[in-house]
Amino acid sequence: MSELMWLLVKGHNAFQIRRKGVTLSTEKGNLKGINSFKYSGLAQSKAVDIQPATETSGIAYSKKRTKKDAIGKPSKMFHTKTLKKGFPRCTRVVLKELSTYRPDLKRIAIARVSKIMAIQKMKRLGKKRKVKLGRYSRSKK
Repeated sequence: MSELMWLLVKGHNAFQIRRKGVTLSTEKGNLKGINSFKYSGLAQSKAVDIQPATETSGIAYSKKRTKKDAIGKPSKMFHTKTLKKGFPRCTRVVLKELSTYRPDLKRIAIARVSKIMAIQKMKRLGKKRKVKLGRYSRSKK
């Protein structure tokens, strides 16, 4: 069933972005943003999504439901948990969940969690990100 769904959506769907010869995807459940069968949140029966929960703290971990009552109902398709206990605890929970659900996405999910947490930490501390412009760098406002 997943392969058939991928054949239908791989060429054209509302979530595709084509820039500079690269096709990206923005659907929920796509951790890397790459338009491929492995990372697709639409075509895979088991998908995971990690987003920032709020502006300054926590992550929202979503897992695609595989039960028959959720299929065909986009509002009930993903089950979301909010994790706000800091980086080590969030990574432990995500690794535990993914070890049986989708072990091939562990490394990508942890990288995404660490990136989100680092950005949130910078926002809490009030630091400004530096934008490099060749030889010079300046603070981003």
